[in-house]
Amino acid sequence: MIELLEDGIKKVFLPSIINLSKIDPQVNQSYVCPYVQSLPYTIQASINFKNWDAELLKPFIYMGEGREVLKKNLIAFGKTLGKNSKKIEAAFKEAEDSQNKFYEQVKQKGKEIIAHLEKPALVIVSRPYNCYDQGINLSIQEAA
Repeated sequence: MIELLEDGIKKVFLPSIINLSKIDPQVNQSYVCPYVQSLPYTIQASINFKNWDAELLKPFIYMGEGREVLKKNLIAFGKTLGKNSKKIEAAFKEAEDSQNKFYEQVKQKGKEIIAHLEKPALVIVSRPYNCYDQGINLSIQEAA
């Protein structure tokens, strides 16, 4: 972040992402961890953006409320930056296409890995501060 400010960046986009799209209809909500939700606010404890003559743009982003609600909120945010709806919608579409492409690549890579397994595997999905803490993970990786 400091490097961006040293390079003269005057607007930093660091949204407070509250939730994500539901991948499975059986899942009621898909909240992002509190650390990620609060990042735009905690970073201000260590960096005074006014000292750099910069602005931290920190809108709330609700990706789990549906595509149209997300688009409407991003259009409203974009307008605060002086952008018109057409430009914002084009950027939204491009971002959406890129994200969907990424999701498909991740799925494909997962299928490739599973297809080449020689023995059963254990996958641990976690934040690093949970995954590597032996008091929390109970050394489950050694049991595999």
